[in-house]
Amino acid sequence: MGSPVSDGMRVDWDVPVPMDDGVKLRADVFSPSASGRYPVLLSYGPYAKGLAFQEGYPSAWQRMIAEHPDVAYGSTNKYQNWEVVDPEKWVPDGYVCVRIDSRGAGRSPGFIDHFSPRETRDFHDCIEWAGVQRWSNGKVGLNGISYYGINQWHVASLQPPHLAAMCIWEGAADWYRDMTHHGGILCTFWANWYDMQVTTVQYGRGERGPMSRITGALVCGDETLTDAELYRNRCDFGEEIRAHPLDDEYHKARSPQWEKITVPFLSTANWGGQGLHPRGNFEGFVRAASKQKWLEAHGLEHWTHFYTDYGVKLQKRFFDCFLKDDDNGWTKQPRVQLQVRHIDRFVERHEDEWPIARTQWTRYYLLWVSSSTTDADFFIVFRVFTPDLREVVFMGAIDPHTPIAQGWLRASHRKLDRKLSTEYRPYHTHDEEQPLEPGEPVPLDIELWPTSIVVPAGYRLGFSVRGRDYEWGKSTGARLSNFKNELRGCGPFLHDDPRDRPAATFGGRTTLHFASGQDSYVIVPQIPPRRA
Repeated sequence: MGSPVSDGMRVDWDVPVPMDDGVKLRADVFSPSASGRYPVLLSYGPYAKGLAFQEGYPSAWQRMIAEHPDVAYGSTNKYQNWEVVDPEKWVPDGYVCVRIDSRGAGRSPGFIDHFSPRETRDFHDCIEWAGVQRWSNGKVGLNGISYYGINQWHVASLQPPHLAAMCIWEGAADWYRDMTHHGGILCTFWANWYDMQVTTVQYGRGERGPMSRITGALVCGDETLTDAELYRNRCDFGEEIRAHPLDDEYHKARSPQWEKITVPFLSTANWGGQGLHPRGNFEGFVRAASKQKWLEAHGLEHWTHFYTDYGVKLQKRFFDCFLKDDDNGWTKQPRVQLQVRHIDRFVERHEDEWPIARTQWTRYYLLWVSSSTTDADFFIVFRVFTPDLREVVFMGAIDPHTPIAQGWLRASHRKLDRKLSTEYRPYHTHDEEQPLEPGEPVPLDIELWPTSIVVPAGYRLGFSVRGRDYEWGKSTGARLSNFKNELRGCGPFLHDDPRDRPAATFGGRTTLHFASGQDSYVIVPQIPPRRA
């Protein structure tokens, strides 16, 4: 290829990838030193391919390698990037790793508009570009965490011909239900995320941005634009989300079309990802049209197992099967692999389906409600307590004090989609508001996100109905470098914009009703042991 060999790989920096409107995105290509055609692992996203994990996200990196030394072992770690594969652990096994800065981010020019149809079309075209390069065997796989998983669901809906497999690692799916409006309540995460993780690496920051520790190139492009110019080159993300309080075309255009997703995939969820990272992985596994699909669920921080030996081995078995045609037994892998959560450990278990067929859906009767105003927000927390009533919390995907499960619902969004609702998961339409009559009780069906816990004998279950976000403590001292807020139980997934929750409407007195004929309950899935 004529490219320089570094650390056993050929590396091509800033390769231009042309889009249909003339914009050229920029890619870094890591390939085996021997010429040939190889399967491709591709990622497309906004976090700047030239920004080292260690520099952009130091607190996450330090915690991960301190507690999981296998992450750093066997690599120089020079090429580590946030939420994408380490090429030093893939290229030696015969893969080409391609990292592409999405439109308007890093070294790719253009207008930033996250998860928009324009961005999804770009992703489609990047896949097709990679599929016909001289180093490609024509099979492109997608892999990555969070953003790099979310947009996989979207691009798979376009069915790019060279897309052969994808691994969605903790990637939400439904732009409205999983991400921007939990139960119809605005989540402020995305506005803060935009400020902390995207605008800081926007194309055009040039000399005001970071510099690559490997190449010395400016991470955010060679142009240095003014703040006004930068602002004109990006959407007003938080305000656009706030301007669409219902599940309208804005949200639908940024969500998967499940019936069009037919590519083989591995969907991996995080039990502790309440607020972003479990729901879409389970929903995608159940609803996508793909015939060859697998589900995995684990715990710990949402970036950790993607990089550990456990995660890398799982990913390689999957991709070796579909990108290399290796007869490695993957197709005989049980469709569901769960790291079942105990109080002090995780225990691996395999299942044949999700939801698990032998589940005993057990009703615990409690939840009709009324309000003194025309609306009310409900924050539901499923909890476990020790025999001496200390709450059991876990290291979640982001927050170190994550409860067992959470759910949310705005009472005026209680309308159900009867076709998509199931016994275990109510599905709300979010297509109109149905205000409350002050003082009049109404039934609410509130979705609790998927979870796992083996509760020891003597422990107690708790079920909290709150009017605001859960807090494990008023102050915990827990922070990460890429989030604005202290981590007090919900991570950055808060619902605290007063414009979305004006006191005149959401500051009333809410009453729970337990009268005869108002058969309120919470459904708890109890999973008996597998028979030998």
